[in-house]
Amino acid sequence: MRKSIILIIFFIVSITLLSSCIALKKLYYLRENKNDTSSVKKIAPIPPIYTLHKGDMLYIKIIGFDESTIPLFNSIGSTVSYGMTEQLSINLNSYTVNDSGNIVMPLFGKIFVDSLSVEQAQEKIRTTIKNFMSSADVIVKLVSFKITFLGEFSKPGNYTIYNKNLNILEAIGLAGDITAFGDKTKLMIIRQTENNKVYYVDLTKRSIIYSDIFYLKPNDILYAEPLKLKRQPVQNSTISTISVFLASMVNLLVLLKYLVK
Repeated sequence: MRKSIILIIFFIVSITLLSSCIALKKLYYLRENKNDTSSVKKIAPIPPIYTLHKGDMLYIKIIGFDESTIPLFNSIGSTVSYGMTEQLSINLNSYTVNDSGNIVMPLFGKIFVDSLSVEQAQEKIRTTIKNFMSSADVIVKLVSFKITFLGEFSKPGNYTIYNKNLNILEAIGLAGDITAFGDKTKLMIIRQTENNKVYYVDLTKRSIIYSDIFYLKPNDILYAEPLKLKRQPVQNSTISTISVFLASMVNLLVLLKYLVK
């Protein structure tokens, strides 16, 4: 009888410890799947080439040797003043792709850039400008690359990104990591396209590095869901945690008592 009681208590304690271990697994990133016996070498995806569409903003700067005329073409930036916010400065120093897929530059007119990469748009703008100024060159950058972080991030909010090849892990780092209450097994990524798409990513699996969703796109929204523990009221969660702890301690004391005898 005594042995049966000891076995029952030992079983209860083991289940409690095992459940704790399972919960801890959700705290780690990129855990290796030991059951994956595939002999195929996995290759990380190539960063996708982003193509422009309506609403994108391009920073365009014309450079050349003629210091007397070049500033006239870059006069768009002369309105920036001290104390201006970063976002307002970007808006005043960029050209927006309109609904027709064009950017409109003073003196140069409309330039169609829809569905072009930033590099292709730069070459097309350069060709247009050289029709007026043969010695001029141009710098073009996408400045509307924004990522929004919602939910269980240490620093949620809207971030302007200057790295065109931003991956999920780099993005999470910008937001200060997912909190201890965030569910790393179910990160939601909302991709804003003509047909909005929703992806769910398990950050605890190393296979995410090799997936097509590893690299983010402008205007992606990342939502970190809370774990079930945090979804409960704080009072109930605290009481539950204390109860489990006390029950485990009682079980251990009883077990030690029988073992000593």
